[in-house]
Amino acid sequence: MKIIMKKYQLFFTVILFLCSFKGFSQNKTTAEKADELTKNMKSQIKFVNEKQDAVYAINLDFVTKLEQLKSQEGSKLTKIQNLKKLDSERDIQLKKVLSADEFKLFTDNKSKNRKTFKEHFKDSKN
Repeated sequence: MKIIMKKYQLFFTVILFLCSFKGFSQNKTTAEKADELTKNMKSQIKFVNEKQDAVYAINLDFVTKLEQLKSQEGSKLTKIQNLKKLDSERDIQLKKVLSADEFKLFTDNKSKNRKTFKEHFKDSKN
């Protein structure tokens, strides 16, 4: 049961992370969502302009696959596993593009968002 709860927490953490970016409103195109995600990452991480196209391409691929995942049939556990895989693939791709310091900022922000979500999740249970 604890493993399932951890997977749900990871799923909701990633969703919260993604939804924390304004670009994930439902009435935007995939390209607009990827663009907004890239802009938010740039403001948080401060990567150089030369990396923006590569980061955008990674985010576009990620958002496209995320949209496909949302519309797929299947169990929540399967979706969580697929989301975790997508998130890991994106991290691997970003690690190739970003400097070590930039990638650390990215992962720190992601961890911070996860922590915030976990606190929110605990509060909502009480």
